[in-house]
Amino acid sequence: MSFMEKINLAALAGGVLALGWYLVRIVPQIGQVPLDDVAWKWPMAIAMGIFIVLLVISAVRMAISDPAVRKADGIIDDERDRDIERRGDAWGGHAMHAVAFAALVMLVLDVHSFWIAQTLFVGGMLAGVVSIGVKLFAYRGEV
Repeated sequence: MSFMEKINLAALAGGVLALGWYLVRIVPQIGQVPLDDVAWKWPMAIAMGIFIVLLVISAVRMAISDPAVRKADGIIDDERDRDIERRGDAWGGHAMHAVAFAALVMLVLDVHSFWIAQTLFVGGMLAGVVSIGVKLFAYRGEV
């Protein structure tokens, strides 16, 4: 497994854990309290922090444990890595464009800001999952 593939797996794990933590905190409040009283801002910021910290820790851990990285041999991404990154980023970008469009439509329709924020955050995290999923399938030769 290449270093870039490991980094993408770490990003996927961190993203899923952070999003899962966030949803476990927020979803039970929906329908139980008025939307204005749902405490979502700090949990969203904490979830983003969780994602970033887990990604940094995972990347450092992998870099330390990978002999190719320690020898500075084989860590430079090759053409295949660049192609896979471009392909995954393109698919993630398409997904993010759809999320942004949905949020704009919600703004035009004057939907509650809670739902717009949830669309942007959860949709953005899912767009990242799409991007990483495409990359991981490409590393396995599935795409």
